[in-house]
Amino acid sequence: MEEMFIQIIKLSISVTWFVIITAFLRMVLKKAPRSIICVMWCMVWLRLAFPINIESRFSLAPDISGIVGYLERQIEANSEALSVNEKEYDPLNGEAEMTAECGAVEATVMPLMGVASEFDMENDSSEFDKRAVSDEALKSNSEDELSEFSVKNGLYAVLKGTLTPKSNSAPWLRIGIIIWLSGMAFMFFYIIISYTALRRKLRTAVLYKENVKQSEFVDSPFIFGIIRPVIYIPYGLEGDALDNVLAHEKAHLTRCDHITKFIAFILLSIYWFNPLIWLAYVLFCKDIEAACDERTIAGMGENERLSYALTLLSVNGKVRVFGVCPIGFGELGVKERVLRIKRYKKPAVVIVFGAMLVCVLAAVCFLTSPKQEIKEATLPVSYYYYTNYWALYDMSDTIFPNKESLENYTSRYLNEVEKFLDCGGWWKEINPQAKEIQMTYYMQDAKVCMTTIPTAFGKDAVAVSIYLSRSVLQNPNMGLFCDDANLTHELGHLVLNNSFSISLEDGMCEYLNQQINQYSMLNSTGIPFQDLFCLDVKYGMENNKVEQEELDKLKAWIGKEGRTYPYATNSKYSEVWYCMSFSFVNYLIDTYGLSDVVELIREGETQADYEKYLGHSLEKLKEDWWNYVINYQSEYTIEELQQKALDSL
Repeated sequence: MEEMFIQIIKLSISVTWFVIITAFLRMVLKKAPRSIICVMWCMVWLRLAFPINIESRFSLAPDISGIVGYLERQIEANSEALSVNEKEYDPLNGEAEMTAECGAVEATVMPLMGVASEFDMENDSSEFDKRAVSDEALKSNSEDELSEFSVKNGLYAVLKGTLTPKSNSAPWLRIGIIIWLSGMAFMFFYIIISYTALRRKLRTAVLYKENVKQSEFVDSPFIFGIIRPVIYIPYGLEGDALDNVLAHEKAHLTRCDHITKFIAFILLSIYWFNPLIWLAYVLFCKDIEAACDERTIAGMGENERLSYALTLLSVNGKVRVFGVCPIGFGELGVKERVLRIKRYKKPAVVIVFGAMLVCVLAAVCFLTSPKQEIKEATLPVSYYYYTNYWALYDMSDTIFPNKESLENYTSRYLNEVEKFLDCGGWWKEINPQAKEIQMTYYMQDAKVCMTTIPTAFGKDAVAVSIYLSRSVLQNPNMGLFCDDANLTHELGHLVLNNSFSISLEDGMCEYLNQQINQYSMLNSTGIPFQDLFCLDVKYGMENNKVEQEELDKLKAWIGKEGRTYPYATNSKYSEVWYCMSFSFVNYLIDTYGLSDVVELIREGETQADYEKYLGHSLEKLKEDWWNYVINYQSEYTIEELQQKALDSL
């Protein structure tokens, strides 16, 4: 339902500009046939009925991708069910081993600061026993044992991936959906009541001829019915007046106005919350009446047109209760229609074609969306393999069961990373004459994945090596979470290309995972990362699980100039550093925008460039970020997460 509601809002906003332009053109193109304006209104209804997004480089419509992206992220952040692997993962048995040269740590879950402070992730001789809780203890029904386990090891429910939000959507989104559905229900209820009441009154109507009936309850002529439409007229019409009325209503039938107006009212009932859609409906009703007038009087002389105008005044003088209902044609804009009839002249061919051209241009410019283009197209990729990975190992249970699948994923994610970062021409900085990317895959038993710095290869290529980890890809406890997340992360390093700050670069690579894959290597739970990180910080600090001195050292590394990894000298906080980098970049993007942060990472040369691109020093930005973290208001609580841990076991 949330996705449908967002789609409705998206279509409502996108068509708004064309409604405004059409309303403007109907005032400017006074000599143009009203049928052309009616076609433009029909384009509005078609756009609302069929959510087909057509991109055009000629589009002048404002880009609403930012608004829609925000709404979609709200849905993702509050998804009804978290996508998790059915197999259980023991968080105490997870490992993440790294070297100072590698570009990314491949962890499947966010490390908990409260846990990380108690043991060295790389040192098996650590005083903390990673098997401290036995399988029997986990399966035990003893609430005391389980509670102790939850407290001792942080947010175990998060690692298990069993947590569900308190509600499946943000409060404002739920309220909006309820209001929208209520309004739509009222509109449809109005249609049913109007139809039923009018049909009851027309039961006594008498057949005049063919599909024309007379009724004492009819004040002005109209058409009733969709499949078998009938023209209803009041008693007393005769002579020229009757001929004029029937000619007008038959013109409606010829134009299928009884169908288009009904469809328009149905769409109005769906998009009732947009006042411009109401404006479009009212003007559309006026214009189809004017178009029928023009069709009827096209072959009449001056005296006949005068008679037609007098008939219009005489039979449409009373206001009907059901004027807004799509099943009847009312007396909309009588004065305006009479004036148009009086001044009517058959439009010249030049005016007709000119009006058609203007309307087509308006549709091209305002019914389409701005074309989403990256600066340069992706270069072709040539693949090389250091070893025959698929001959050495059984890869049938991974997301890359063969070379073709790996190459397809690489091509797909490289394009998505380039498009998301708007960095299609990244390779020009390495080799402006490049015609291809030569990508070599090293797939071996290392416990991490990494990417080498891309370099020019010969005169027409860019060369890069990506190391994939068999232990990561084939770990049965990881499922498919880590496979494509690793690949997206490494391709992010490739495109970002040797930033002045490895902390910013790695944080952005994880942000790419969150946006492209809807999860990251540091958080495969489906819970919004900032919720997970900020709650863990709060838990760690409140329960004295965090060594403040070590935490301050880690904070000093965040966003710092240089490409040295802090875990080269302090490995037990390595994953926490990744999480902090991810959180910092996420905060910067939410506060200053994606484009400015990407520009800082790609174009910045020193730490002083924070001032240039974001307007504040690194110290100020980190101070604001940390205040944001410790004051973050989450929809979850530690107690709820711990209770979920008990429930899941």
